[in-house]
Amino acid sequence: MCGIKNFRYKIQWVFDIKYQEGLKDVKNIFKIINPRTLNCINFLDEDYKTIYNTNDFIMWSFVDAPQKTMKEIKEVLKKYPKVRFVELYKK
Repeated sequence: MCGIKNFRYKIQWVFDIKYQEGLKDVKNIFKIINPRTLNCINFLDEDYKTIYNTNDFIMWSFVDAPQKTMKEIKEVLKKYPKVRFVELYKK
């Protein structure tokens, strides 16, 4: 007998933004998947503790979301200098 199984999955990317390549990697991910498909973006310190998180990108249009989300990420990095990692999270 074959039944339908439900699977829960989570996709999580963590980028070290201490180096400029980290932000480039985030931008490249946004070229592949639109930020609107994510559940949240977390900003973590060196101990992987959450300093700030956001899901504001959900309110932007599908076309504008990548650019506006990158702009918001840069603003958060200026506001919170202790941020070391950016985590993109999708349930």
